[in-house]
Amino acid sequence: ERRPVPQEHIDAVKSVVRQRTRDLIDLQLLTGARSGELLSLTTAMIDRSGDVWTARLEDHKTAHKGKQRLLWFGPKAQLILRRYLSDRRPDRRLFPIRRDSYGATVRNACDRAGVPVWTPHWLRHTAASRLREEHGIEAAQLTLGHSKVDMTQHYSSHANERAMRVAREAG
Repeated sequence: ERRPVPQEHIDAVKSVVRQRTRDLIDLQLLTGARSGELLSLTTAMIDRSGDVWTARLEDHKTAHKGKQRLLWFGPKAQLILRRYLSDRRPDRRLFPIRRDSYGATVRNACDRAGVPVWTPHWLRHTAASRLREEHGIEAAQLTLGHSKVDMTQHYSSHANERAMRVAREAG
């Protein structure tokens, strides 16, 4: 079962991987994006005209249903993306690795770091839970690109676990 990844496990993995993998992990947490969505990004796809950058994805999980997918990049995400943007090669992928390679890198890093194995997709659950806790269910739904709130609730079920933990500790 996919669930949010505890921050200490994320930190442990980030301590044993290269900068590019750390940046992908951080971007997933900041944007709630699927790993494949980030791995498909090119400089040309990112609209940098406003204070919040966007990327409109043409090829994504629900494109066949006629749905649009937009990624949002605030200031922290922009700092990461700036390392990879190339105006000289705008159609080159920012992160030229395959999704399965990224996943294998994270799984191997979990083993090396001595934490339970998780995959990059679990970071979407982590981001969803954080977004829901900090900004509410609607903000999480919009950021993740869900058309129905039920899916967002599924992705952010960690909030219930947190409430139970608070109840145990507080009363």
